[in-house]
Amino acid sequence: MLATQLISTIHHYIFFTGFKQSVESIKNAGYYIIPNITTLENFISFKNMFCGGFFITITLGSTISLFIVFAIILLDKFNVKRSYIPFLIIQIIVLLFTNIKGLNISSSLYLIVLPPVIYILTSQMKPKEQISKKKLKIKILPVVILLFLFLSMYNRALFHNVRDSILLTNKVGISVNSFYYKYTLFPAETIKPVSKKTLKTYSIDTINNRIQKIIQNVLVKRDYLLVKNHENDMEIKVRKDMLYFSHNGNLILKESINDFVKSPSKTLDDFSHITDKNYYFRSIILFSLVIGFPITLYFLISSLINLLFSLILRKHKPVGDILCFITGLLFFLSVYNMDLDIDKKNLTQNLSSPEWEKKVAALKYIAKYNIEITNFKNLDEITKNSTQVKYWFAIVLGKSRSKDTDKYLLKLIDDNEVIIQCKALEAIGLLRKNRFLKVIKDKMKSSKVWYVQLNGYKALRRTGWSQKILN
Repeated sequence: MLATQLISTIHHYIFFTGFKQSVESIKNAGYYIIPNITTLENFISFKNMFCGGFFITITLGSTISLFIVFAIILLDKFNVKRSYIPFLIIQIIVLLFTNIKGLNISSSLYLIVLPPVIYILTSQMKPKEQISKKKLKIKILPVVILLFLFLSMYNRALFHNVRDSILLTNKVGISVNSFYYKYTLFPAETIKPVSKKTLKTYSIDTINNRIQKIIQNVLVKRDYLLVKNHENDMEIKVRKDMLYFSHNGNLILKESINDFVKSPSKTLDDFSHITDKNYYFRSIILFSLVIGFPITLYFLISSLINLLFSLILRKHKPVGDILCFITGLLFFLSVYNMDLDIDKKNLTQNLSSPEWEKKVAALKYIAKYNIEITNFKNLDEITKNSTQVKYWFAIVLGKSRSKDTDKYLLKLIDDNEVIIQCKALEAIGLLRKNRFLKVIKDKMKSSKVWYVQLNGYKALRRTGWSQKILN
């Protein structure tokens, strides 16, 4: 884990040094930038790089550690001689997939260094006694059951429900949620494909000013910005009636000017897909986040509790395994019960309920069936409720067609919680009304949080605003 943190921190520092220079080049070219200049000045701090790297540590690092430890336990269980050769074969296969679209040094470094380091450290473990089948079942079976239960609910709503029912109901969870909004954009940015970047840069080689203006007009609507004398995401050459798209000097694809103008999204998506070296690495990170990290955390906490009770009782008892399994079941029930069935007739009653769960259920129903929120009374009280309630209230406001909701959105946009500010900006964007342009720009300028600025920029774009076409 320490090795992962060291690599990821250095990787983030190198990447964001270049990222900062790129954003500064975009600003110097005369474009509107994100993150804003104040945030950019303090961008490459040790705290940002360390915390951004920490996300890689707890996902990728914990998953590799879990896999190797579990594999070694099984080898010992079946009296198979410990050897790194099977791990090496798997390591090579994963590395081949990671570099299938070209050499991917940064992602490969994690996969080259971490497995052997973790294997060497883990191999030093010599269990005092052989783990019995019974103990192995006690360890693994509860995890399998919990994994099956949570995966049975796997969809976008699962993450919302876990956040609402588990994270936002206690101080530790609130801190975790706050950490997510402050720092996870850093690791995400390091592995994004071109199409997912907020601002993309390109250069164009042509002597035909008319063609250049046509291409600029198409690209600026998709946040591709013309920046000269800069290492760009995309290079375009115009030759007769053809466009040649390159990346780092390598030709990626070609398209006729007419076909590109008619269907630019397809060409740009194809370009992004072909140049995306981090596709498989992102899949590994996602697997680690959803499955690897939770399982590692489960085993870590249960083992610590077992150790504590073994010191007290002077004998081993699976207390930690039992407590963690029960806690996991309670979490599952809490998440499962988040989607309450309510009657439309009881919406007003639920909105006035002292229980935040009922308020959220009512707001979800209103959002699902596009019911006008201004039909209900005492909406001012909702803005004074829990984070969960305000989050879903913002979603409902984004579906409203009444100007009466403006005052609530303006209040939520200045909420103390970053998550509420972001959701309020998203709601404003969904309304697609340019009356909010100044509000959005002021918020983006005053906020020091990258995530808030990102949601502000998306809101700006949805109102119809776009970057200026520069010569």
